[in-house]
Amino acid sequence: MKKIVLTALAITLTASGTALAQNAPLTEGHFNHLDTNKDGKVSKTEYSAFMQQAFDQIDINRDGSLSKAETAKALTSDQFAKVDANTDGRISQAEFLNHVTLEFDQNDKNKDGHLQK
Repeated sequence: MKKIVLTALAITLTASGTALAQNAPLTEGHFNHLDTNKDGKVSKTEYSAFMQQAFDQIDINRDGSLSKAETAKALTSDQFAKVDANTDGRISQAEFLNHVTLEFDQNDKNKDGHLQK
């Protein structure tokens, strides 16, 4: 299954409040959760909509960015730094969405705008 760390992280954090092991593959259960229209693939639209909602749920203090404390159970310092593109110590919504979009594009092997099982 695809390695989409932030996606699996977001699904797990929003679903249960606990973190997924780092670098874990996207499980079939996670895939099915993202596939909202149940067509056997995850479109970029489905993915983006979920990730927007996930960001909002992870952003506990509702300040529009994710702090190290908000992601401490899920991201290592190195992983946090990779997403924090401007190195200000916070992950903005734009940084988060840019990163997960890049993850989507990297895992869309046939470049058809969908992730498949």
